[in-house]
Amino acid sequence: MISRAGKNKKRDKFFEIEIVGLSHEGRGIGKINGKTVFVEGALPGETVSAKLVRKRSKFDLAQLQDILVSSQKRVIPECKHFGVCGGCSLQHMSEAYQLDYKEKVLLELLEHHSNLVPEIISKPISADQWGYRQKARLGVKYVKGKGGVVIGFREKFKGYITDSEECRVLDPRVGEKIILLRMLLQSLSVSENVPQLEVATTKDAVAIVIRHLSPLSPSDYSILSSFGRKHNINFYLQSGGLDSIFALEEGSADLAYEVNDIRIGFSPTDFTQINPSVNKLLVAKVMSLLEVAEKDFILDLFCGIGNFSLPVAALGAKVKGVELDEAMVARAKQNARLNRIKNCSFECLNLQTASDIKSLDISRVNKILLDPPRSGCNEVLSEMNVKSVKKVVYVSCNPITFARDAAVLNRLHHFELKEVGVLNMFPHTAHFECVGSFER
Repeated sequence: MISRAGKNKKRDKFFEIEIVGLSHEGRGIGKINGKTVFVEGALPGETVSAKLVRKRSKFDLAQLQDILVSSQKRVIPECKHFGVCGGCSLQHMSEAYQLDYKEKVLLELLEHHSNLVPEIISKPISADQWGYRQKARLGVKYVKGKGGVVIGFREKFKGYITDSEECRVLDPRVGEKIILLRMLLQSLSVSENVPQLEVATTKDAVAIVIRHLSPLSPSDYSILSSFGRKHNINFYLQSGGLDSIFALEEGSADLAYEVNDIRIGFSPTDFTQINPSVNKLLVAKVMSLLEVAEKDFILDLFCGIGNFSLPVAALGAKVKGVELDEAMVARAKQNARLNRIKNCSFECLNLQTASDIKSLDISRVNKILLDPPRSGCNEVLSEMNVKSVKKVVYVSCNPITFARDAAVLNRLHHFELKEVGVLNMFPHTAHFECVGSFER
């Protein structure tokens, strides 16, 4: 459709456009004079007014300004900061529409990268839509023009930190206290030197790690202690690397969550799944796909602190977990001891190096569980001899690398994609995870 911006000589930034599709990032797709335009916040079937944000050689990026013709699938966003804050991008879509969209993206990626069609498309795993986020890294900035400290996620299209008053997807014990936390940090002598808060919560505890670039005063310690006791928040302080983190108060509550009656302890900066309700459903799905039997020897690669290894081992199979991070391996071993699980061992190896991969003895392994970082596990699949393996279950936080790795499993190792499904770990964002099972 041709722009109707008129005779405005000032770069012609505003235009009207019809939206005909959705990109993999959840942006509306339209065309202006034959050139593709991605419009943040627009839905298929809508006609909108948009503002040009970035020009590229093959496409332009724009932001929604006004809805001229609205889609029946549009819903009213719950958060007052939606559209500015970059933490969410799909609050204008219903839960059902989000799930349909994410499943479509997953299947398109599989077709494009691996030419694979699963035998079974499992029902999307979804749970809490609001207040679900129990892990988050929030930016902090002292902005004189805004009257002091701001806390939030980055704004869309900009590097600025959103001037937030609340966050609807964060655990309410933190998300409803953004203004109080701003006032707290503003009262500290180091208010201009706090760049970040790292949040970790469980059913029983709230932990916030305060990153600070200059030393706190005795008064700062007193202010933080008083606030923490009043609001049931355990503060941790971080002046340098991860080894500099310590609890402000002695005897701070340990962080731990439960999956299938297994208690899994972790530190505030350990990697854990951010959506506990979805994680419980995911662990159950993984155990179902693995079809765990006592005779099994299951290799859990990228095992973290034992989120999957320990519940699987509790079913009677022998499990070996492998992880790069030494601290997380130590935590996994501790969790095994605390849960009295003796048929599960852990080893620290770099699964991105051929030598470490080849050092793994998998001659007795008959099933493998993969849960790699966003980069996927191309090195593992390229270097490892998996002739004795009958089943692979793959949990992915990046559907693009999942689709790429699925092709390797199929073409190099002759596995067929039996089942795949979406994990709605991050509702209201375009990000999603998936889980698939591969069999000979």
